[in-house]
Amino acid sequence: GRTGGGGGGDSKCWIRKLVREKLVEAGAVCEGSKCAIETSKVFLASGEGIAKETVALPAFIKGSMWEAMVSSNFCLEPAGDTLTRSHFYASVLCGCVPVLFDGGVDDFAVDDPTWWAFRTDPRKQESKPGAEPGAEGGGAARPWELRYQDFAVVYSAKDIRSGKVDLVRELVELPAKQPERMAEMRKQLDLAASALRYRSPGDTYTDDLPDAFDRFAELTRHLAARY
Repeated sequence: GRTGGGGGGDSKCWIRKLVREKLVEAGAVCEGSKCAIETSKVFLASGEGIAKETVALPAFIKGSMWEAMVSSNFCLEPAGDTLTRSHFYASVLCGCVPVLFDGGVDDFAVDDPTWWAFRTDPRKQESKPGAEPGAEGGGAARPWELRYQDFAVVYSAKDIRSGKVDLVRELVELPAKQPERMAEMRKQLDLAASALRYRSPGDTYTDDLPDAFDRFAELTRHLAARY
């Protein structure tokens, strides 16, 4: 996966550099802006993700961004020029579970959540009973909102920096240790993908699910009625 490109070169964006450092410390093989780890037939790449065990490491490193994403379990999405980055949306549409980081850029408050499209506000909601470590708050989403903790792994950047979270170990172990959670995230990711794309006229694949325009229209109606 890529650790450079798409912004994030400013020293104020420390989470991208930190994620790469964690990968290298865990034994990553890096080539240019791509890094990958081979651990018990599981490959990890920053940016593009943890690959499925059927993918050969050299092919994973040298392949295209799209090949890496569709071959991965997880896509790591540290901040770019802003707290969000466009690669996240590509990973969702490729079926790669995104790994998100709140904070990590000195221009923003350390506890500020990253405002991905239609994300519920984790600061205003109580956590669900039995919520996984690192998961954002629970609560019912409004019609235009998406509960990112249902289809993504969400960490606080400050927990990565402090060492409270062993990022690489948790992600490598998650599919085997929590297969039910992994299966549910993949199911929810398929549903979220329809909300994070614009449906083409005549598209029958997701014709019964709201796309990004539908959710934006719903939000606009809500704001118009409120104000």
